[in-house]
Amino acid sequence: MQDTLLSLQHISKNFGEGDVLRDISLDVARGEFVTLLGASGCGKTTTLRMIAGLETPTSGRITIDGVPVFDSEQGIAALKSITVGATIPNIGVDKLKNVMIPLPSMEEQSRVAQKYQATLDEIAMLKLRLERAVNKLHHVFDEESEETNA
Repeated sequence: MQDTLLSLQHISKNFGEGDVLRDISLDVARGEFVTLLGASGCGKTTTLRMIAGLETPTSGRITIDGVPVFDSEQGIAALKSITVGATIPNIGVDKLKNVMIPLPSMEEQSRVAQKYQATLDEIAMLKLRLERAVNKLHHVFDEESEETNA
């Protein structure tokens, strides 16, 4: 039995009179990598926005890790903070200058750098201990081999 992380069951989305998505079902297992691929306007971004809770489906059910975040029959519409992929269709390089990604504060960057360096130092220490243990084992086996041959 697969461990389903994300489940979309019979999802539909209407904007006014137009159906954007009609009866879409999808299960994504934990650890699985999924790509939504299709022509412009086919509903990829709308699907991702519904999974993220930024758009409300017209009908269907969405569960994340078994927890319903949207269910039209039970009246559940919960916003969740989850990470999802997104697409930026038809954007030119000249418009990318308008997209800003905030950097962490200098204090946060410094804290992360110190933690990273401490982790590297710990790995180096563990590697040294492992090398010493392997050398001791080689020494023990060499002595046993000499005693056996004598």
